[in-house]
Amino acid sequence: MQQPLSLTGKIYRILERQGGMSRTGAAWSKQEFVIEIEDGQYPKQVSFALWGDKADILAHLNVGDTVTVSFMPNSREFNGKWYTDLRVINVQAAANDSGYYPDPEPPTMQAPPPTYIGGNSEDTFVDQAASEADDLPF
Repeated sequence: MQQPLSLTGKIYRILERQGGMSRTGAAWSKQEFVIEIEDGQYPKQVSFALWGDKADILAHLNVGDTVTVSFMPNSREFNGKWYTDLRVINVQAAANDSGYYPDPEPPTMQAPPPTYIGGNSEDTFVDQAASEADDLPF
């Protein structure tokens, strides 16, 4: 299987969500957005499409947020013309932007810094997280 491609840029525009019913009667929804990639003197805009439940990812993002988009290109023919669609697999916001992490596991939190104990030349530091974990009643 082909590995997804990825691009990093700022969200340039979020288009209106589209939806409807397929010929078979199944509901569908599509959310398109555009990111701008700094590429020398002339920035480039690239349009992506989120399908189905993945369209909800954009609810947590805003224009101007820096994101990394993982996607798979898909082309198809219709009436002698070819159409290319960049189907999004994942959108990851930069931590300093909205703080939204669409991955299944949120970022791990670091343990609190050691607590300073003492008042003389033999002062010590105690790892508070480790000592709390050792306070089990059994």
